[in-house]
Amino acid sequence: MKKTKKQRIPIPIELSDEVLKLSDRTCCVCREKGKDVQIHHIDENPSNNSIENLAVLCLQCHNDTQVTGGFGKKLTSGQVIKYKNEWLKIVKDRNDNLAKGIQSLDKQQCWDDINFDNQQGIEGAILGVGLNQNYVEACPKLNIFQDAINCLELLNYVNIIGESGSGKSLTAFQIAYEYSKKGYKVYKYNGKDNPTLYSELSPAIYILDNAHLYKNVANTIQQQAKKECKVICVFTDVINSNENSVRITSKQSVNILYEYYTQNAEQIIPIVKKINKKV
Repeated sequence: MKKTKKQRIPIPIELSDEVLKLSDRTCCVCREKGKDVQIHHIDENPSNNSIENLAVLCLQCHNDTQVTGGFGKKLTSGQVIKYKNEWLKIVKDRNDNLAKGIQSLDKQQCWDDINFDNQQGIEGAILGVGLNQNYVEACPKLNIFQDAINCLELLNYVNIIGESGSGKSLTAFQIAYEYSKKGYKVYKYNGKDNPTLYSELSPAIYILDNAHLYKNVANTIQQQAKKECKVICVFTDVINSNENSVRITSKQSVNILYEYYTQNAEQIIPIVKKINKKV
């Protein structure tokens, strides 16, 4: 009885390209890079061009699927499926890790890592040094602190607005510090172009200081904000408040500092005398 010839339907070029890409143009069985490969129909039906039925094999491994008898052991369809699924996962995981590495590099070009390991005492703040993440524990919290956190929890971003020197940037760091205790990484925009928020294994909080100088950047990253990517934008008092904003004035800051200094006079007065011994 004459054997019926199987009908072969050419694999569409787009599908062929996708199959080769998913397998990194590498045989899923021997996995030796650089060998000549071909696309094999797992069920040996050359008209079945579903992507699930296609596997990338080198010429030798493909020949092994054709063994029919003798001492040679045929590479069965079931084995090919197992090899294929395992190899595709390896390739995908490798590509995902590579993409994360590239994203991390891009992120570092726009965002500086912030940590809170080098905490300083109140003396530096009183003597007029620039207040940054190293003073979040020593300095008192302004009355906008909790309001800002409430905005972050509700909408995942907040605008902190205030006059120059009112303590708004320090407040942003103090808020980020609280989130860092919950496992959030903290990043600060360094002024370079095209910032993007990155969802990582750990959630992150992003600080955009002097946001009035980067209004387009502020709009971009606020639109990307979500639970694991929270945004704090710090504006000098040049925009109107809205439901996503908290505002602090220099007068409010002075009142809070006065109360703090009064309550901690024994600690504060010796520091102040370093500036003016007549105090």
